[in-house]
Amino acid sequence: MITSPKLIRFADCIPQDIEDYDQLVLEDKAYFLAKASFDKLIQSLAVKKTALRSHLTDFISIDSASVTKGGGYGYAMKIANRLGFNGLQSHLVDTGGASIASSLGLAAQLIAANPKAGVLLVAADAPKSALTSVADLKLINETTLQKEYELNRGATLLGMYALMAQRELFESNKTVEDFLTINEHYRRCASANERAVRNSGQIEPKEKKRAVASPYLPPMVAVVSDHGCAWLMVGPENDLYQESGVYVRGWS
Repeated sequence: MITSPKLIRFADCIPQDIEDYDQLVLEDKAYFLAKASFDKLIQSLAVKKTALRSHLTDFISIDSASVTKGGGYGYAMKIANRLGFNGLQSHLVDTGGASIASSLGLAAQLIAANPKAGVLLVAADAPKSALTSVADLKLINETTLQKEYELNRGATLLGMYALMAQRELFESNKTVEDFLTINEHYRRCASANERAVRNSGQIEPKEKKRAVASPYLPPMVAVVSDHGCAWLMVGPENDLYQESGVYVRGWS
């Protein structure tokens, strides 16, 4: 008998999906991206929104730093309430670029503790619309770096990643070219996806010549985009477990 958590639905939203997106104020951009993602998820389920509530125990969101400036736990509750899911146990994840993977891990842990659990994630951010000033970039460093030993000595988030990457190269005998093969793989995936933010295909030779923070080259730096997503994960004793989906065999 399979008892693994099951990811039964996933949906996402990009600015092109929302009419007059550029006319919205920043906070509304994030909310409409989140809501549109949730609406797409609901459309693919056999149950309606009102009925879904009875299958849920937990709600997860990801801190929208570009909107709330680190708004914290209250941000997750606000999104849940606006979507009509007040009363669920709310959780907030904020691990930067690893937030989606971290939220999947959190959901799996919640289900391991309660096989009847149903966990809904709805999240969005609009960094492309907000992170345009030095102040915003400074906020990212202040949020992610250790104050005494990193931030006060001029470190940046990318710089710290670069130090870890250098150590990885040293310990594993990998090369920068090995790192680039990962980027080339994802570029190929993006080139076949019309919804990808950047799908230019092959990495140009000139992109390999100059490091942003060695060994990180420009193609390795994360793309900033306005994006929303929603997914639903359930436990083996949840009534929605019979829905088609993907079993989550392991998490960290």
